[in-house]
Amino acid sequence: MAHPRPCCKQGLPQPGICPAFVERARLLPEVGDIKPGFGVFSTDRAPTQSLGSIRQDGGTLVMSRSIAIIVWALVLSAILHGCAHGPPLDEKSMNAMNDGQGIVLIDATISANSLITGSRRECGSVGIELGSNVDGKVRTERFDVIGEGLITGKAFVSLRPIASGEYTVLAVECGRSRFNGPHAKFQIRAGEFVNVGGLKLENQAGDRLLSIKVRRSVVEVRPQILAYVRESAPQAMAKMVNRPMTIVGPPEIQMH
Repeated sequence: MAHPRPCCKQGLPQPGICPAFVERARLLPEVGDIKPGFGVFSTDRAPTQSLGSIRQDGGTLVMSRSIAIIVWALVLSAILHGCAHGPPLDEKSMNAMNDGQGIVLIDATISANSLITGSRRECGSVGIELGSNVDGKVRTERFDVIGEGLITGKAFVSLRPIASGEYTVLAVECGRSRFNGPHAKFQIRAGEFVNVGGLKLENQAGDRLLSIKVRRSVVEVRPQILAYVRESAPQAMAKMVNRPMTIVGPPEIQMH
């Protein structure tokens, strides 16, 4: 019997482990850390580069925004494909709950008005940073949620075991934009799969120069995210309980 390859550590893809990922990554140019944002892509390289272009260190490769989007889509597809060879998510979730750990389903959306059209646009990929107090120290956990994949059109959300206790949503990220909290809090009990809902951040221009106004609310998890969980972990989802997180502080805050 073929042994599953350890492609996903704690529910997240691990580049460099899966042969499927390595084979695809070998064919791609080095483009730095490409991150999806509000319809544009950014890198962690020098700020002198023009928006929408990526240049190799010491090289001459310059790629347009459209090529960057294609490359990101190929990388993401390769990662998720390689991850499919790892242990089944449903089995991992059930084993974790039987061992006294918890599974949390959390969604998040960030939206803002476009500076060009004025219409509201939603971030396609959101990072969620959770924090908990362990022996007087803050331990952080990162979860990722994708509303719609660039190639497959399918959603994705991190599902992995975490210890029971009280958690705080410390920050949410869209590309290189980080919105620090605390935003919300929730509890997870030993051996349970809890749906804490979705954190919705709606951004608009603030009352002062270079400030933004963020309205925060707790909503239901989006249907496509639930569909992903239902398909990936049906047995675990059958045990899911709903206990929505609560907003920390006032619903509307100012950020600079």
